[in-house]
Amino acid sequence: MANSALQPRTILHGKEYTYRIVKVLGQGTFGITYLATTQIPGQLGHIDVQVAIKEFFMRDINGRKDTNVTASNKGGLFDEYKRKFAREALNLSRMRHSGIVKVLETFEANSTSYYSMEFCTGGSLDEIIKKQGSLPEEQAIEYFKQIASALAYMHSHRMLHLDLKPGNIVLRGSGETALIDFGLSKQFGKDNKPESSTSIGSGTPGYAPIEQANYSGSHHAKGEFPATMDVYALGGTLFKMLTGECPPEASEIFENGFPYDMLQIRKISQHTTDCIARAMQPRRADRYQSVADFASDLTDELPVTVIDTNDIATTDIIDNIQDIKKQKYKPSFFKTVLIPSAIIFIIVLSITLIFFYDSNNESDATEAILNNTTNSIQVSELAENQPMEEKLKNEKITNSKGITFEYTGDAKNGMPHGYGTGIYENGKYVGQYTQGLRDGNGSFTTSDGLNHYEGTFSNDYYGTGTLTLTNDNMYFKGRFVLGSPYDGSWYDSDNNEICKVEKGKQQQ
Repeated sequence: MANSALQPRTILHGKEYTYRIVKVLGQGTFGITYLATTQIPGQLGHIDVQVAIKEFFMRDINGRKDTNVTASNKGGLFDEYKRKFAREALNLSRMRHSGIVKVLETFEANSTSYYSMEFCTGGSLDEIIKKQGSLPEEQAIEYFKQIASALAYMHSHRMLHLDLKPGNIVLRGSGETALIDFGLSKQFGKDNKPESSTSIGSGTPGYAPIEQANYSGSHHAKGEFPATMDVYALGGTLFKMLTGECPPEASEIFENGFPYDMLQIRKISQHTTDCIARAMQPRRADRYQSVADFASDLTDELPVTVIDTNDIATTDIIDNIQDIKKQKYKPSFFKTVLIPSAIIFIIVLSITLIFFYDSNNESDATEAILNNTTNSIQVSELAENQPMEEKLKNEKITNSKGITFEYTGDAKNGMPHGYGTGIYENGKYVGQYTQGLRDGNGSFTTSDGLNHYEGTFSNDYYGTGTLTLTNDNMYFKGRFVLGSPYDGSWYDSDNNEICKVEKGKQQQ
């Protein structure tokens, strides 16, 4: 590695920033990752910032002369995979999820390609597992939910990770996980086939299912998006967190069965053990068919992310729905004549019944209303005499998930608790909190005003409610799971149902 990598203090000139290499963080088959520093200028000075830089460097093909990368096959594999590397950077830059590393820029230098990204200071998940031996079940499941949320977000963009394992997962200083290595990631088209002709890649033994080594889009049953490959890897990652050991290879599980004893000896709950075993079944049909299904079965606290109308996932959703719109909702006699007539009849009948309602009953009802109102006033006054423990105003808060926001409202023990307003990086929330997490009824509006959600929140995530896409004149009403509508229906601005969504899939 020392001979093939750039030396410390080497300068790289990007499109927007200049970088100074500090050290090598790691090297794989297709790239070298460095720790580097760059300067962000301001009106009164500059700030030195640490970043990670990934260099395209094929270990088995490339060499180096001074700082320049040389290739024994410049017109063949090197050029082909270099283009794939550039697509990886582009795909990453489109990801808007807290669990996926943020890309700063991509650029060409030294006869190869680079991209710079945020540097996560908490180390890799693999290092933490090695240090602790294994993770407590509660901690492992919390990490699982964060990783599952990021994977499901990728899947909503028709993108597979394909090489998920603890070494590709790092922790920010806040303790929140982030996916950093997308060397084998693959974008899929609307026909659910890989968009490039390069192979999927066999993945890492213990984390890759049997079918991954020889996968092609035509091999998959019904041409479906093959999320089950990432489901398998996610199960293997949770296995490693809980046992401290790499899971057996898929072929070994096929021959000898799932190693239940490795989890049972560590007193892992039977439910968690069964969920991992199902995720890692050799036959893909026997696994969970989506990350959402895996997370839903393992835990009731489902991680959900805000949908950005500018990202690929929502664009795909909108395109699909617009296609469905073209096929539906031509005015019919039933909608234009019968329904309005029925409504008018019901209104007239209601007015007639009210007018002739017995006066004694009306008096009794009025008295009951007055009594209820008096009781409500008494309860309200009692509540007002019992103030919350604390009040916060424009306070910077970092919650248990590592998310920082500005808060004004009720608090308990220094954390948002009760009713309040939170200003987040991606928007504004107004509603109920429980110990710093959005929990209960509330509303969230994205910073650009294009998305508005109204409904319940659970453990800081969307629960059941309505998401309105203002620019596209439509809304979804129902249940949300892992960043996407899960059960419910899309409607247009006239409240006509466009299509149903069942278990995350749109129904024509």
